[in-house]
Order: sequence, then C-alpha cells, then structure tokens
Amino acid sequence: MLRTTVFRLAASLLLLSLLAVPLFACTTVPEEPDISSQESTAQAETDETTGEEAAPLYTCTLPLPVATLTRFPVLVRVPKSALQAASDAPLTVTDQSGTALAYEQMEEEGDTVRFWILIPEYHADERTVLTFRAGGEGSPGSVWEDGYDLVLHLDAEGDGDSSQNRRSVSAFGSVPTTVGASGGAALFQGSSLLTVDRVLPLRKEETATRQNNTYTNTGYAKPTNWNYAQGLTTDGEYLYFAGHFDSVGKGASIHKIRISDMTEVAVFEHAGPMHSAILDFEPETGTIFASTGGDGRAAEVWELRRDTGECLGKWDLRTLGFGGGAGVISIGNREILLYTSAEDGAKIAFTHLRLSENGAYTVLYEWTHTDTDLGVGQGLDSLSRNGDGSFTVYYLADAGTKVSVDPHYIYQIRLTPNEPLKVEKRFHISITEETEGLAFLKRTDGRYDVYFGSNAERIYRMDATLDALKETPFPSTVSENAFTLSFFVRVDRTANQYPGIIGFGSQTNNKNRFFLHLFGDTAGKLRFGTCLDDVWTKLDTAGNALPSGEFHHVAAVYDGQTMKLYIDGSCVGTKSVSGILTDYGAPFSIGADIENGAPAYYFHGAIDEIRLVRAVRSAEWIMEEANQK
Repeated sequence: MLRTTVFRLAASLLLLSLLAVPLFACTTVPEEPDISSQESTAQAETDETTGEEAAPLYTCTLPLPVATLTRFPVLVRVPKSALQAASDAPLTVTDQSGTALAYEQMEEEGDTVRFWILIPEYHADERTVLTFRAGGEGSPGSVWEDGYDLVLHLDAEGDGDSSQNRRSVSAFGSVPTTVGASGGAALFQGSSLLTVDRVLPLRKEETATRQNNTYTNTGYAKPTNWNYAQGLTTDGEYLYFAGHFDSVGKGASIHKIRISDMTEVAVFEHAGPMHSAILDFEPETGTIFASTGGDGRAAEVWELRRDTGECLGKWDLRTLGFGGGAGVISIGNREILLYTSAEDGAKIAFTHLRLSENGAYTVLYEWTHTDTDLGVGQGLDSLSRNGDGSFTVYYLADAGTKVSVDPHYIYQIRLTPNEPLKVEKRFHISITEETEGLAFLKRTDGRYDVYFGSNAERIYRMDATLDALKETPFPSTVSENAFTLSFFVRVDRTANQYPGIIGFGSQTNNKNRFFLHLFGDTAGKLRFGTCLDDVWTKLDTAGNALPSGEFHHVAAVYDGQTMKLYIDGSCVGTKSVSGILTDYGAPFSIGADIENGAPAYYFHGAIDEIRLVRAVRSAEWIMEEANQK
C-alpha cells in the first residue's frame, strides 16, 4: 500500500512538472523511452531495409495555448543527441494525427536545435504531440506562407528572410549577434543599421482561389459609328445597349436588340447622355433611365422613351455622393439608386432618391464606402427591394490594375438604411476586355440570366444563372492597410531622445509609413507612429514601458480603424484612427531611423524575430507569440 501511494505521488509530481514547463519548451513524453544514437541508427537502417515507418527520434508535447489558433508557428527546442541518428537524412515532423507539418530548422543553440513548426490547429483544450522521425520528404511547405511579408530571425546564420519573398538584408556598420529571446539576436551599438530591400506598400493580396464563371458570346455584331460600349439593360424582350459617346462626339446612341435572335431592330441616335451612359429599365412607366458622369462631367440622370429614345426629363445630381462616374438603378415608384464614385472606384456612394417633375428630387438615404479596392464600376442592376427595406445591388467592376485586365468581378452589395454598405459576395469573370454594362433577364422558371457587355461592342451571357454563379471568397486580410509588426527587443541604453527601433519611411517631416522608436528622456517609453492619408499620427505608451537589460516582445497593429500597441502580450495603448498608409518610398530600417536619406537616431540594444504580416493578429495570437522565448 505504501509503495502504491509513493508511486501515485511520484506520477502526480511528474504530471505537474510537465504542466509547469514554459511554453514551447518541449518535454519528452514519459511513455517514450530515451533513444540513444546507437539504437536510433540501427533502427533507421532496419527501417530503410524493410520500408516500415522509422521509429521516433524524439517525441514531445506542447503546453496548451491561451486560445485555439490556426496555422500558428511554434518554437521547439530538440536535444541534439536525439537527432544524431538522422545523420543527413531528411526529417519528418508529425502531429498526433500523423499529419506531416511544415517546419524550418534553425541553428544549434548549446545542446539543442531550434525548429519553427507550423501547427494547423493549435487547440486550447487538446494537447498537441509532435513526433520527429528520420526519412520522408522533409518539410511539406513553408512555415511563413500566410501573408508574411518579412520574417527575420537575426541569428548567426545570417539576417536573411524566411518568408516566401526572400528579401535581401544589408548591414551598415557592424551588426554582431548576441544571445536573443528565441536564439541569436542582432546587436546594435549606436553606429549600425539593417535595411531590407523591396518591402512593398502593404496592400490587399489575392489569397482566395478564384472560382471562375464562364460565359458565351451572344453573337451581337459590333455597331458602326460607335466609341466604346457602356450601358446595358433589358425590358424582358429587348436588350438596350449604349456607348460612352459616338465618333462625332455627340451623346451616346442606344441600340435596341431583340433577345430571341440577337438582332438589332432600332438605333436611337444620340439619345443618351454624353459619356458613361449606364442604363436601367423602369417596368412601371416602361421607360429607360440613363446616367452620365466621370472624367469631370457632372452626374446627371435622364429618362427616355424605350420606343423612340425621346428624353422625357433630366435631373442634375452633381452635388450628390462623389459627383462622378455615375450609374443608375430604377427601383420603382419613380425612385432610383444613384451610384457615384471617385478615384477610380476607391470611393463609391449610393444615394436613394425620389424623382419629381422639372428636375426636382428628394434624397431619402445615402451610403458611402471609402478606402475600397472594388475597382471601377462599369455596370449595375438590382432585382427588387428586400422585405426588410434593404436593397441588394449587383456591381460589375474592373477590379484589376487596368480596366481591360483580369480580375473582373460582379459584387453583391447590401444597402440597408442606418447601416453601413456591406459587400456580401463576389463572382469572378475572367476576360481581357473592359467589361461594360450589366443586365438580368427573368426566365419563365423564375431564375435570372446574366448579361454583360464589353468595350469590344460585344454582349455576353453567363453560362450559369444568377443564383448558380460560383462565389470567390474574399481574402483573409482585413483591409489593404492591415498589418501586424512584431519583434523581441532588449534596450541597453538610450543615447538620444528618439532612438529608432524599426521604421518604414523617413523622419523628414515625419514622413513615415510606420515606425516604432523609444521616446522621451525616460528610457523605455515607446512610440508607434504612422502616416495616414499623408497625416502623421502617433500612439505613445505611458511611463517606462521597456525596462532596460531584458528582452520584451513588442507588437504594433493597424486594422484600418485602430492602432494598437502590445508589450509582452498585453495591450498598452489604442487609438481610433483611419486612413490609407502613405508610402514615401523610403527603406525598411532596423536599428535606426532614416532622416533626410541617411541613418540617424541610432538604437542601443538587441533585436530578434522580426515579423511583418499583412493581417490583423488577435490579442490571443500576440500573447502566444510573446510566450515563445
């Protein structure tokens, strides 16, 4: 009985010791015996001969994280002696399910070898067990593939980038390595600087797989005496197709096309407004609304007869929305949704109007959407008002860098009074022409055929109906400005008032895309600064936030609406601010600021594990990252 009690007590103490291990310091599982190099080598040779799975070289259990995280990199230290049996053979690292994990093997550190391992699902309520074996194909991918723009380990192996883009790092002055938080660290002694080339402006990247939707040319022949296609609408029997303007510089002509055989039956010469003649049919009155705007032209809406093209009324709407690039959607009862844009679609607005006689109108509601990359709006349509009073609008846009270059998308947008404009879905169309006009034709089965035009004066019909289009998910990044910058830092001393730690930009007139530096006469006060829409803003910590002589984890986050600063996993400051991060073309610098094109305000201390990612990391993610020391 006494022996049993002692055994249970020893087992309990062993379990408690496992739970008390610092995060990411792996512990060999008790059931797994120690493997000597001689035994492992013999087993590896046997496995190569028999083809059976190699015996584990090392097995360890990770402590539970503060929250469940997906695709999280963890730091694992493995005894060198456990890996000797592998010799020059590749290593395979698996989790408890047997899934091979991506890893990056770092330099040796004393009696251990460091590994960064990508955990697909790092559970807060389930232990993660890692097993190292000799053989296999090695790492199945990169640990740093999820939007990391920069990953610098800053150890004695060099200052190279581990992220997918492999950026080049240059040193100005001596930048030796020292003992860091996760391994070696770069030591800055007041006369050195690291710069990183080609750290491009942070912008939203296409990380979602495009589910392409195919289409068919309807066979409509190119009209004569025309300059670009633009508007497209239908009354159920005919399509009405308009241009920007005709070759003699007058108002756009509107072509009436019978859908059954795609034959042009009438042309309303110069009936439409000049430039950007977006069209929409109004069933209640049997008329066509046409809009104009863009390129400095005032936004206007015209009402036209569908049988003759005669103009029945005009409304000057230049003071609404963003004034240019106008489009129109008729929603019945002489009400319309007016679309306007600015800066090539970077700013868009929808205005709900009720039209009256003699050019009068009443504004009912307006939605604006800024800092967007939806692209240049080329076509609009809507089905009907929703039961809750909202509108579902479909917005055809050339979302690429040029209007005639893929990608092109149809966006599904929800407009609800007293709520922000919401982009709900997008549908990809791969075409190398400029898309022009959008129209839905209701079929006898209640579904809708989707038509769109192009600047080659062609009309296309989607192969799938509106309800069956393939949706392309949006990228996982929050906004084109979203980023998280994190690193470990040790402050040795403050030699001047503004020593720079990390910056992207120039101190000249505060022209920084973003930076972090120490500030003030008291060593350790930290400042996170950005330039948003060319306006400088800053977030300071209070007091001695970074005591000297020890490593601390720092993270700076901007999500397009808020700046946040974290130290050792705890949020120490927030500031509500919005805008586009301004790019001044200056380099990404480490260990000093750049002023008037030259290094200045040198930092004294050590920096380790720099990561710049085009995403907003959660508080839980940052806390877990801070624990990796």
